[in-house]
Amino acid sequence: MRFVFFLVLSNFCATFGFAQNDFFRCDRISASSVNLKKEYQSPNGLNKVFPPELKIVIAKNKKWAASFYGVTKNRNANEMKFDIMTFKNMRIDGKLLRSSGDLYVRIISSAGHKHGIPAKYKCDKATKTSWSPEQ
Repeated sequence: MRFVFFLVLSNFCATFGFAQNDFFRCDRISASSVNLKKEYQSPNGLNKVFPPELKIVIAKNKKWAASFYGVTKNRNANEMKFDIMTFKNMRIDGKLLRSSGDLYVRIISSAGHKHGIPAKYKCDKATKTSWSPEQ
């Protein structure tokens, strides 16, 4: 399911004259398997939790955001202001996304997982895209 989402996301991330949403491509700088379930403690397992490359699209009005972890809609004022994205089991903290390109991803709750060390990503500057989760 996630693979299909990103295949579609990748196909729509080209820049168009009418593109308004922000697309960020991020590379993982660091991640830890501490407190992950045993099957996620290998390098391949860690990549399933914190992918080496992360792609994010944030709506022009910031009401929704999409990533490897899914789509979050109806974001509150703080989430929009600080580029925070909360998904079922994950939270992306993008407070520094637009200034320094730093992004942090952490597990917030999941059976068998404890709160661990957040993964750090370095993101490229935003490019414009017309992609949205409704497509």
